[in-house]
Amino acid sequence: MRDRLPRWAAAVACAVLAVWVVLGPVPSASAADEVAFTWSDPRLATPAGLARDTDHGVYWVANSGRSATTAVYAVRPDGRTAARLVLNIPTTAVEAVGYQTGRVFLADIGDPNRTRTQIAVSFATVPSLADATVTYRSWDFTYPDGAHDAEALLLGPGTQIYVVTKGASPGIYKAPAQPVATKANALTRVADAPAGVTDGTFLPSGRVALRTATEVLELDPATWETVATSTLPTQQNGKTLAPTLDGAALLAGGQGIGTPVHKVALPSAVATATPTPTPTPGAQSSDSQPVIEEGDRSGTLVALVAAALVAVAAGAYTLVRR
Repeated sequence: MRDRLPRWAAAVACAVLAVWVVLGPVPSASAADEVAFTWSDPRLATPAGLARDTDHGVYWVANSGRSATTAVYAVRPDGRTAARLVLNIPTTAVEAVGYQTGRVFLADIGDPNRTRTQIAVSFATVPSLADATVTYRSWDFTYPDGAHDAEALLLGPGTQIYVVTKGASPGIYKAPAQPVATKANALTRVADAPAGVTDGTFLPSGRVALRTATEVLELDPATWETVATSTLPTQQNGKTLAPTLDGAALLAGGQGIGTPVHKVALPSAVATATPTPTPTPGAQSSDSQPVIEEGDRSGTLVALVAAALVAVAAGAYTLVRR
């Protein structure tokens, strides 16, 4: 028995080695598991919306809900609050923020009971990265098809405003190119929206990213068709999404002090399976080794695991027989 055990162990070791050679080492944690920072400012208990500001190297965020003295917060990449701007806007349900060309935008667009006759988007110029009380301007908007609940504001090129609704018949609504402050501006529905959108942003590439509680969707704003999706880590009431300062990834966060904000890959950057080209009959590849596509190793894994089990079974059978 003793002189046969090493042979059995060697068979198992060879099978394991084959799996390692083909599949490589166990992959490290993905970008979806990387924590960029945690919400730590006690004044930011219910973060809603997140907007990248490369001018000052921060992200802008606000508390969701109703407020008599609404404020927006500048948060550094490590999660520390750099500034608090008080706008003193009486709001009904703040749900999103935006930033473009030196101005921070605040979207009072929440309406879960669908009772509001109009929604509002306000903005203020950022004077400096320091605590201050600032003046603001507001635009009122109305939907063409009745009240909607919304949690996502998009700022396109030229500060073009879009609102993405949720609930029944979710849609993407476009504001006039030059809204006025003297009357309510009519929104135009331009596309259906994915269900359950809680935040969104234009990407440096020109595409749009929308998030739900469980996934990120990348859309082409020329057609509003979804071109890529990826899964988000589990989050507590996930309501924030913004590109990282370098634009190479996304930040997705939940609500609550101590809740993490995760750095996740752009959906279009997530590896997907690539079909293996079908060889021409009679032709021979210059490389005799089979091509193994990244992102689609399930068949190889099953075959190798089966081979390992066969090796183990054969070894055990040999031990019993001898």
